[in-house]
Amino acid sequence: MNEQWTDWKRRVLDPLLADPPGYVDPDAPVAILSADADRVHDYVFESARLPDIRGGSMLLQGLNDEVAKLVKRAVDPDCVIYAGGGSLLAIVPDDADLLTNLRHEIEALYPERTGAATTTCITYRTTAGELLDGYGTVTLETVNALRQTHPADWARIAACYGIYGQDGNPASEISREDFEAHRGFGQMVKLAGVALRRRKDNRPLTPFHEALPHAQRCRSCGLRPATLMGRLHEEHWPLCEPCVRKMEKRYADRSHWLEEYSAFLAEHPDLGSGYYVKYGPGEVGISRDLGEIGQACKARGGYVGFIYADGNSVGRLLETRRTMAEFRQVSQTLEEVTADAVYQALAELVQPAKVEREQDTRTRENVVVHPFEIITIGGDDVLLIVPGDVALPLAVRICELFSAGTVSYTHLRAHETR
Repeated sequence: MNEQWTDWKRRVLDPLLADPPGYVDPDAPVAILSADADRVHDYVFESARLPDIRGGSMLLQGLNDEVAKLVKRAVDPDCVIYAGGGSLLAIVPDDADLLTNLRHEIEALYPERTGAATTTCITYRTTAGELLDGYGTVTLETVNALRQTHPADWARIAACYGIYGQDGNPASEISREDFEAHRGFGQMVKLAGVALRRRKDNRPLTPFHEALPHAQRCRSCGLRPATLMGRLHEEHWPLCEPCVRKMEKRYADRSHWLEEYSAFLAEHPDLGSGYYVKYGPGEVGISRDLGEIGQACKARGGYVGFIYADGNSVGRLLETRRTMAEFRQVSQTLEEVTADAVYQALAELVQPAKVEREQDTRTRENVVVHPFEIITIGGDDVLLIVPGDVALPLAVRICELFSAGTVSYTHLRAHETR
């Protein structure tokens, strides 16, 4: 916590975060800070090798946490409203030096640590009154004017009001009744999100590694020139610097998501006993490559399935939250429901498998592994690799559990507000 902003926290941030909000000077200047990692899947899947995929995912996960800590140290831990899945949302003082420094440090961190990945950060200056009541200086007429001047941005804004175009024609204008009904903090987050997407579309220079014709390509990604020899499974490979960093992170962290999954099983012994019915936790290791996950496919050996899930209308749900407290509560609940749905589905439909692992060109041994890889769980996004024969039932079960979890939360909130 930065002592410089103690008084600002007491006068502005604390009342805004209260449920219901307390009194705050409506003209008090504040800023929304929003950051989002760019083209995450392109970076993570540069290589088709599981260790490199895992290393890239863990590297980005660590950077997401580091960005959140950076903002918390610069202002206050309570100023971060959401951090996960490569995204960050925070409320900070409207101070020119602070905003400039935070943008610079956040955007410099990713290329500095990865050599390839980038993130986009914007700060949207507003007032405490607008965070509580929605658009103030921005009128309905200004919003509707985007329909002609910036149709792409207009389509995103109109969608959160349930207004969609048909047959390629622009959607109808937002009515005064709909506009007033959606006023609040989520509306301001939507406006900041439009600014963030615009900046993403006009990104400054990104890390570039020229691959000259005579240069040897990196054996892992095949995209950049190799700069050094890296050791992998007793072999020496020509690797580029970004891939070396992925490899180092892979060995350092193993799998963050597997640790979270193990903790979930410990908290739910009924699911844990079913998952570890054949082998105990101490006997099970991590999959070394996609081939080991594929060996666990009982229907046809060698096949794996990729599951990518994204919640429907989640952005609209968040953008209709009236207060910061409600926005934070819903976003945290969605993240917990998503993670629990993935972990429970895995515990119900997957079990540790014994696979054959090649130690060197002449030695093989049987090992027991967790036959899946969680690439990421961020907010309402899920990406994982599983044996091919369980991919479809697992995807269905995740969706069922996610739906049940969100419905239960909705009913609970409705009961609390009566």
